[in-house]
Parts: sequence; structure tokens; C-alpha cells
Amino acid sequence: RRQRQMCIRDRYKRLIKQVAQEKQIGIVDALIKVYNSFLSAKIDDYNSSLYYENPSYLLECYLENTIL
Repeated sequence: RRQRQMCIRDRYKRLIKQVAQEKQIGIVDALIKVYNSFLSAKIDDYNSSLYYENPSYLLECYLENTIL
């Protein structure tokens, strides 16, 4: 379980940094936006294939506000 938590933490960390850079906003604002997005529940679901997707795909889904 600890290893999975670290993986989720890494996925969020990358996505938050990417959103901050893409939207030109601060890290805290990006964190709030990512955690409040539809994508958060999908990333947290270990049974979802989205959990295993690469960071660039997650960013594109976030930016398009849908699963591509």
C-alpha cells in the first residue's frame, strides 16, 4: 500500500507542476485546481486504467476536461 501511495503522490506532483507551468499559475493554485478536478477521482482509483497512464496523457485529459 505504501508503494501505491508514493506512486499516486508522484503522479499528482508531476501533474500539478505541469498544470502550473501550462496555465502560468502558482503551485498552490495548481494543486487546488487538480485536486478539485474530475481527474482526481480517476487517478485515485487503482482499478482505473487512468492510474497507469503517462503524465503527458494525464495533463492533456486535464486540459481538455475529459478522458481522451
